[in-house]
Amino acid sequence: MVVYARHANGKSRLAVWKEQARAVPITSKGVLRTKIGYIHNNPVKRNLVGDPGQWLWSSWRNYYMNDDSIFRIDRLEFL
Repeated sequence: MVVYARHANGKSRLAVWKEQARAVPITSKGVLRTKIGYIHNNPVKRNLVGDPGQWLWSSWRNYYMNDDSIFRIDRLEFL
């Protein structure tokens, strides 16, 4: 197994994978809006769909089309 030092974070000197997950506190409606927008746009950025509404399992439909036909969510009132 090859271990890469360039991917190590924090107190680690070596890592096999790059650690990227970071907790981001939601401190305002603007931050919440940004994070939900980021989540909705992930399938678009990965070229899986042309727009967020095309991703079947996205809450985008619930928020922007008021469409609960695929699944229901507890909407966060930020819009």
